[in-house]
Amino acid sequence: MTTALTQQLVDLPVIEVLYSDLDNTLLGPEGSLLTGPDGRPSARAAVALVDAAVGGLTVVPVSGRAMPQLRNDARLLGLSDAIGEVGAVILRDGRTQYEWGECPGGIARNPHDTLTATGAVDAVLDAFPGELRPYEPWHRGREGGHLFHGVADVDAANDALAAAGCGWACLRDNGRTGGWEGRSVRAYHLLPRGVGKAPAVADDLAARGLRPEQAAAIGDSVEDLTMAPQVGAFFMVANGHDAPGTIRTPGGMGEGFADAVLALLAHRAGATRDNRQAPAPAEGTVVPSTVLVVEDDEMVADVIRISLTAEGYDVAHVTNTAAALSTIQASPPDLVLLDIMLPEVEGWEVLTQVRSQPHTAHIPVVIMTARTMPADEVRGYNLGASAFMRKPFTPDELLAQVDGVLQDTPRA
Repeated sequence: MTTALTQQLVDLPVIEVLYSDLDNTLLGPEGSLLTGPDGRPSARAAVALVDAAVGGLTVVPVSGRAMPQLRNDARLLGLSDAIGEVGAVILRDGRTQYEWGECPGGIARNPHDTLTATGAVDAVLDAFPGELRPYEPWHRGREGGHLFHGVADVDAANDALAAAGCGWACLRDNGRTGGWEGRSVRAYHLLPRGVGKAPAVADDLAARGLRPEQAAAIGDSVEDLTMAPQVGAFFMVANGHDAPGTIRTPGGMGEGFADAVLALLAHRAGATRDNRQAPAPAEGTVVPSTVLVVEDDEMVADVIRISLTAEGYDVAHVTNTAAALSTIQASPPDLVLLDIMLPEVEGWEVLTQVRSQPHTAHIPVVIMTARTMPADEVRGYNLGASAFMRKPFTPDELLAQVDGVLQDTPRA
């Protein structure tokens, strides 16, 4: 699953930034970070944000939300940068940048106020009396454009704008929405022409000094798909539109975002290793032939596999306790990386069995866990664990742990 995703990234350099749509992509149902696409609690998207931060992958949310709201949302997500109002406003390094497009300058302090001052807002509302209105409360605080809801003919609205001398502005249909009791309505953005998610991404990359192939994007809609030509890889979450040339994630909503992050981190680890010479092992160090990864999360396992194989290790992978014990008995590895939270039987049983058999008792076992209870660490060391690694960890932290444990363990 993850291998298929990473294989589609193989020709790209290190990916430095991921532009992510927010609603129905990074966030789950009802805009929740902690709800999976099936409506059940899920921490995968939250963990992916931590993994990205630890692994050096910058995540930039790209949303139609008003910038004051998006600034706060980004802060809650642990993110410093954002692109808001469908690409009309960019927040980077604490500074706000407006995307003016064809909007005339020198009239007002931002595009939102310019649309008001030039009569563009009145032209649209007057064209649909009683049918279109500001979308409360979501239109408040906007800086780059206006948000309406109701029922409008976009072509007729744009004709009205041109007739009012505001042909530099345009109305865009943003799809079905609510908020108008008893009516089926849609949301509409009023923006300067030339403004959108795609040009905002292009301008943001230029400001960062990055090439398109050093970035990826992910989304669920046709509007999100416009970012694809500006980046090296575009992921479409499982709940999104079918589109050729995109990388389809196995999961939807927040879980699809997590799929993309882990694939990018796996690729990032491999590309980084390919672009630098591996350090020579210290004198007397025995380089292991095999590392067995016991991990039921395929994405996590793929990150580990790519990181270790890039350093010359042979990596085997199993997903449950029974397969781990069978593999260890048939062909003892030089080291075991063991997840504790495995399906059916927890990983403690693997550690117990390895230590109880004379021909496997010498094998170092490194516990990988997201648990933070001190009792787990005490239990692990009492059972004979060689070391603990707290998830999430970076590829460099993984390699340092594996190298260190193996250097301290004589080969049988």
